[in-house]
Amino acid sequence: MLHHILDRSDLLAHARLWGPHYQLHGQTHPSGMLQGVFRTHDWGNGLSLHCSDVLNLQDLHSEVVAEAGLGFTLLLEGDVALRYGSAECADHTPRRGEATLLQLQQPERLIRQARRGIRVRKVHLGMSADWLHTHDLLRHAALPEQHLQTRRWRPSARLHALADAVLDSRLGNAGLALLQLESLSLAMAHEVLQAPPADRALPPRVQQRMSQLRDYLHALPADTTPSLQQLASQFATSAASLQRHFMQAFGCSVLHYLRQNRLQQARDHLLDGGTIQQAAALAGYAQSGNFATAYRRCFGEAPSQTRPERSRD
Repeated sequence: MLHHILDRSDLLAHARLWGPHYQLHGQTHPSGMLQGVFRTHDWGNGLSLHCSDVLNLQDLHSEVVAEAGLGFTLLLEGDVALRYGSAECADHTPRRGEATLLQLQQPERLIRQARRGIRVRKVHLGMSADWLHTHDLLRHAALPEQHLQTRRWRPSARLHALADAVLDSRLGNAGLALLQLESLSLAMAHEVLQAPPADRALPPRVQQRMSQLRDYLHALPADTTPSLQQLASQFATSAASLQRHFMQAFGCSVLHYLRQNRLQQARDHLLDGGTIQQAAALAGYAQSGNFATAYRRCFGEAPSQTRPERSRD
C-alpha cells in the first residue's frame, strides 16, 4: 500500500481540515515527506476522520489547535509522539495495540513528532463537543469527563476490523465510496463510545487530589521512585484507593504512569539531540542497556534510532 509519495504541499492541502492554525516545521525535501496513503475527511457535522498508512521519509514536526471534544486514536503500527499544550504528560501518546480516548474541554495546541524511517498505521476519529451534544452523548457514563483525561483499553476485534477496513480501502472520492467511509466512521464511533469502562466520575475533591499526585510525580527527581504505600501515606489515603482513583482519572496505574512519563522525557531529550546516557539518567536508569530495553518496549525502536541523524555518533 506504500506507493504514493506525499510532499509538503500535499500535507498542507490536508491542513485546511485540521483548522486555521496548522504549522509544519522543517525543510522541504525533494524525496517527499511521506510515502503511502494519507486521508482526512470532515463530514461537516462535527465528526471527522484521519487515517494514515505511511512511511516517514523525513523527521516530521507539526502543530495544530485541536478543537474541544473527544479524540479517539487506534495505532496499529509504528510510533508517533503527541503533546497537548504545555503538558508533559506521556499518557496522551497513543500506544501500539491500545485504543485511546482523550477529552478536550477547550481547544489545545497539539504537537506531533514522528521519526524518519518509521511506518505508521493509524486511525483517528474526532468527535466535536457540538456533535456529542446533538446526539445526546455527553451524559454517556463511559466518557472521560476531565480536561485532558485519557482512557485506554484493549480494542475489540470489531474495532480492529473497522480500522483495517478504513486503512485498507481504496475509496477514491466518488459519492458512494465516501458514503461508505462515513458509515465506517459512524460504526467506529458507536464501538468506541460503548467500549471504555463505565466508571463514574470522581468527586471533585478526589479528582483534585489525583491531579496533585500527577503533578507531584512530574516533579520527582529521576533517581527517586516512592512506593505506592509511601504515596498513599503522603496523600492521606489507602494504597488500594490511591491506585483505583488514579486508574479511574488517568487510565493507568501510578507507577506505570511514572515510568511512561520519564521515558517520554527521555524521548524528548533524544529528539532534541541529547545523548543516550543523559536520556537514560532522565528516565531513572543507571544502566544504558536496561534503559534501551524499556525504551524499545515502549516506543518500538532503540534510543539510537530516535536521535536525529545529525546527532548520532
